[in-house]
Amino acid sequence: MTTKQLTKEDIRAASDLGMEKLAVPEWGGFVYVRTVTAKEKDAFERAMLAKGGETMENVRAQMAVLTVCDENRTPLFTDADAEWLAGKSAAPLSRVLNVALRLNAFRESDVKELAEGFENRQGANSSTA
Repeated sequence: MTTKQLTKEDIRAASDLGMEKLAVPEWGGFVYVRTVTAKEKDAFERAMLAKGGETMENVRAQMAVLTVCDENRTPLFTDADAEWLAGKSAAPLSRVLNVALRLNAFRESDVKELAEGFENRQGANSSTA
């Protein structure tokens, strides 16, 4: 158990953005899956709410776009790559998704809550029209 009370300076100086090497034999090598910043996670969740079902359909590819990087934490993909990535095998993308969910404290229930939030907003909008 940690006994030190952290200061703002301690938190600012902490190196908390990690990454994990992931073997992807289907692609002939490995990739890195990175942790994202709180700002990036919030933006991803907002995008899921804004796009609703479309985002849920390509969640594996979109999570790969968000988290797959090189050894310098530079993303390998852009948003434009999500469509063709979604056409790749589900097995490696599922492994990327599982690592990304674990590293970034996403839970399956978070994804379901976002989907339900979208459905609830859609229902509210259609009842007032």
